[in-house]
Amino acid sequence: MKKKKPKLNKRPQEPTKLRIDGNTVARNPKEKEILCHCLIHLIPQLKYMSIEAIQQWLLDSVTLAYERQLHHYRIQRMIVSIQKITERENIIRKACDLMLSSEGMGTLHGFGLKVPGKAKVRVNPERMSVYEAMKQI
Repeated sequence: MKKKKPKLNKRPQEPTKLRIDGNTVARNPKEKEILCHCLIHLIPQLKYMSIEAIQQWLLDSVTLAYERQLHHYRIQRMIVSIQKITERENIIRKACDLMLSSEGMGTLHGFGLKVPGKAKVRVNPERMSVYEAMKQI
């Protein structure tokens, strides 16, 4: 005869709420959702921020979103890559890439268009359109 497991009286947990500027933007958000919401609030302020301020915003967003996984090698590589960036255009590109990947719209590896007779480097039109839009901000 099988023994029945005793039922545990668990109290239902309250949902985790992500609040930005006092407004609840998500309930029980996953890491990528947290990162996405943090980076969306970066866009309007991007024009007025220095390289160091953008870098700090990205680092704070990543550490907030992935606070349970900070010792994972992928998160460590992401943090180190953000810290090594020294040019404004590159930090904006990194912010765009993080934003696209957090929304689940990251580009496919190796995908790109090659212009015949021009440089051998393939250009990814998806990224280029986002980069050009962010440069104008």
